Amino acid sequence: MASATGQVVAALNMKTFRSFDNLQQTSSVRFDASIPSQAWYQFSKSFGNNNDSRIAMVNVNIYGYQFDADEVATKLSMASFFLQDPHWIHDTIPYHNPQYFDLPDVFYAEIPCVESPITPGTQKQPKSKDNIDIGDDGYFLDFDQILYTLACHDGLVQVSAVPQISTNLLSHQKEGLDFILQKETNSPNVSPQSRSLWELQETENGSSIYQHTITGSKSPVANDCLGGIVADEMGLGKSLTMLSAIAGSIEKAFAYACAMTNIGSTGKDVIAAKSTLVIVPSALLMDSWIDEINKHIEPGTLSYYKFHGQGRKIFYPHLLQHDVILTTYGTVAADFTRDRSLLHFIHWYRIVLDEAHVIRNCSTKQFRAVTSLHSLFRWCLTGTPIQNSLEDLGSLVRFLKLPILEESAQFKRHIASKVQRTKWGPHCDFDNLRALLRSVCLRRTKAVLPMSKSTTYTHWLDFTPEEIKGYTKVERICKEALDLAISGHNVKEAHQTVLEILLRLRLFCNNGTVYDKLDLVESRLYMDPEEALSLLQHDGEAICYYCSCDIQSLTGLEHSDSACLTTCQRAICGECVPIWRSGLERSSKCPICHSHHGFESAVSIGGEQVIGRINYPSKMLALCDDIEKFKEECKSVVFSFWKKSLDIAGSLFNSRGIPFLRVDGSLILNERKKVLNDFRDKDNVRVILMTLGTGAVGLNNLSVANRIHILEPQWNPSVESQAIGRVLRLGQQNPVTVVRYITKRTVEKVRRMCCFVLFYTKSCVERPNTPISQTATRKPRLHWFKSRT
Repeated sequence: MASATGQVVAALNMKTFRSFDNLQQTSSVRFDASIPSQAWYQFSKSFGNNNDSRIAMVNVNIYGYQFDADEVATKLSMASFFLQDPHWIHDTIPYHNPQYFDLPDVFYAEIPCVESPITPGTQKQPKSKDNIDIGDDGYFLDFDQILYTLACHDGLVQVSAVPQISTNLLSHQKEGLDFILQKETNSPNVSPQSRSLWELQETENGSSIYQHTITGSKSPVANDCLGGIVADEMGLGKSLTMLSAIAGSIEKAFAYACAMTNIGSTGKDVIAAKSTLVIVPSALLMDSWIDEINKHIEPGTLSYYKFHGQGRKIFYPHLLQHDVILTTYGTVAADFTRDRSLLHFIHWYRIVLDEAHVIRNCSTKQFRAVTSLHSLFRWCLTGTPIQNSLEDLGSLVRFLKLPILEESAQFKRHIASKVQRTKWGPHCDFDNLRALLRSVCLRRTKAVLPMSKSTTYTHWLDFTPEEIKGYTKVERICKEALDLAISGHNVKEAHQTVLEILLRLRLFCNNGTVYDKLDLVESRLYMDPEEALSLLQHDGEAICYYCSCDIQSLTGLEHSDSACLTTCQRAICGECVPIWRSGLERSSKCPICHSHHGFESAVSIGGEQVIGRINYPSKMLALCDDIEKFKEECKSVVFSFWKKSLDIAGSLFNSRGIPFLRVDGSLILNERKKVLNDFRDKDNVRVILMTLGTGAVGLNNLSVANRIHILEPQWNPSVESQAIGRVLRLGQQNPVTVVRYITKRTVEKVRRMCCFVLFYTKSCVERPNTPISQTATRKPRLHWFKSRT
């Protein structure tokens, strides 16, 4: 840097120089630097002293074209430089910071954008040779498209089920049964199309050896896994297909258990069994499996037992007399954690994971508990085997004990890294993923069902003037909370605050001013347990503190077999609540946070009634209008994550004389089943309100409805898909309409909420040889990672 007289007075450090030089080499940008007058005065005053170097803060403006903004932001971020608001800028030059996240303001006018011409290097990426969209940065893959394109759903024949199956299987179910038989027989002679990952190779000396088609490993035998993934979309009858396979293998299972017991090859203290262990997310889903057995299988064909709650107190010879053992992920994890799991001392003939995506996080105790079980065959049933990344699929592969690829490093090297475009590997390679899915995964969509297709309609809403004022108020308080977090230089707290801000704005879009309780409590936004669970789910931390099983919804301590959230915001599943209670009784302190709060302090989230005359939010009015318009021709299901939103909707329905039912986490199992049966059987009840935590899994009798209302977008869109699948499924005879409610010019316009991270940046101009440790620290800013919208 030179003074007005041309004298060189300072120089950039090498890191800064290289970063700026790299920008100029790859994009059309220029730099304009200046030193504030006060800083220049202090700098020039000390210049000429005996000190070899002095530090001065410098402001650098970066000018360039709009189409280069993303590239500039990325390269600056990689060099740990983050743009701040400029101290000055020419009035004729528009300002844009591609690294800065700005909360959406409903009162801002929407400024039309002019698309920049496509320049070299910015063309839209073409589809891969498999016709899969790979996104601009290689990470936003359409996993549903990948599964349908690459997973095997051809080369199958329609096999007949055993006569004990009283229901005629549909063609896709017969093909699914063929897939199961092929994988459990593990013989290329069963089908003309082998699904083995091993190829027979001839060596130089004339001998034969098998080579792994993905990793290239050698083995004297073709060591494939026995089992796989049935990833049909929800509602195609995966459970009936699996029950058909279980009923058809009763004699084989008995012969296997006898043979393994006689030769003692199951391992020390492990007992061979003929039984199939079925693991489900909830007790309600166990009853759904039992209903399927009673409905589709001749009496006396399959004996079953519920290993849950008090049902765990059984002597193992009596347990092993049954063909099917039903239990929950929570039970498996809780018993495994307490080191007294009977299920882990049994070598099962077959293990079936229903809703297998529950174990997608391989770092949890629940995952370790499930994968530690012993069995001959292992199966995963899930409509969403990949929710967020290919690591979800990797967890299922580890459960299946797929040789070589069950190791995390091998899966990442040969599968996950191949479909991520980087500057070192700009092209996605789906060959290995295709080979893996073809071997272990079966995927069909609802297009195979003889039913009407669904249509999706997005209802775009406008705020009223009063709601605009309320939204602005919420936004102001949220920004104040964010400023407090940033000024404290606490990255973790600021990250949490950003998530709470987005949650608060989302809640306002649903509830308006009905619950206007926004306040700052101990420098944090006020949040009730239901909202806290939403944030825990977004961060992947909605798991039991003790056993790590997933928590979908809360009830509180008033129900003995339900999950709860403590005052210190730790989730505890129903299986582990007694552990927490016993620890509290021993020391009178919470065994988790070691603070004094008793049972009455543990949070209960029973439904809050909306009392009095209120101004109903625009979204609820739009929902009610739609319900009234179609109530004669449709039964409707209304989904929301928040019980407060359902409270408001219920109050509005009551005011207009619309009868409705409701299912949420506060209902115990028997009450929940009764409500669902009433909705199915009573013609005068046309609406049911349901939380997504209870509606996403375990409810298979909602096909009586044919209109679905999604009140708000979710962090994880697959949760919406699971809920929709409870209505759009086998047995649905009417066209299904899905209505999504989105408020314009709000945070709801982003379908998938973005992730944010705080950074600190050091920006300075240095004399030569100035140590980096002497650089000045600037105020941190939020860096906005692009998210799929």
